[in-house]
Amino acid sequence: MRGWIIGLIAGFIITAVALPLAATWYVVYTEPGVNLLVRHLPRHFAGIELAIHGVRGSVAHGLHIDQLLVRQRRVHLDFANIDLRLDLAPTLLQTLHARSLEIGELRVEVVRRTTPHVPKPLYFLPHWLNVRIDALHIAHGTLLLPSGRQLEAEDVRTHGTVRPRTVRFFDATMRAGNIAFRARQGVLRGKLTLAVAADLGIDYHVSGAVPWQVRVHGDGDLNTLP
Repeated sequence: MRGWIIGLIAGFIITAVALPLAATWYVVYTEPGVNLLVRHLPRHFAGIELAIHGVRGSVAHGLHIDQLLVRQRRVHLDFANIDLRLDLAPTLLQTLHARSLEIGELRVEVVRRTTPHVPKPLYFLPHWLNVRIDALHIAHGTLLLPSGRQLEAEDVRTHGTVRPRTVRFFDATMRAGNIAFRARQGVLRGKLTLAVAADLGIDYHVSGAVPWQVRVHGDGDLNTLP
């Protein structure tokens, strides 16, 4: 009788340890597991709507996402053809560490204000999560302003961090036609306003013309957009 009880207790202990390990392996190392995780992610948090489509690969060996949609009351983000490689160890400390992030197409739409501005706390991520990106590359990006004006850029490269209330980027470069932009660093802060600050360099060169350079520092509040 005593041996039966000990065996039963041991069985419970082994099961209690093995099940979480098996579930973690399934989510991290298999494609069905990561899709199960995606299906259970919150679709709404802190005023942000999230949708993810076409996830392939695994968390451990690299992910491909066909489309990621992020909707906030003033900004709509549409990411297409995403390739992501993660470092798993920092996730134990609630940090998502991307060794590389490749985005084929990014569309950013600034939505026209339809109601009077009421200051509310702004969050980029859940309060328990931080994101670190070692190398970000966006092949092509489009910014659509409330006026209908459309700005395009290509070969955007940077690295940085995203925290619940701040986004910081470093050594950013991109091209827009004959103009090359370089930003040593910049920050986007979400408090009761959506504040942005950056040190920006602009290099302009057309064949046969004199090249010129401009250095700019700017800061402001994106909530002042109409």
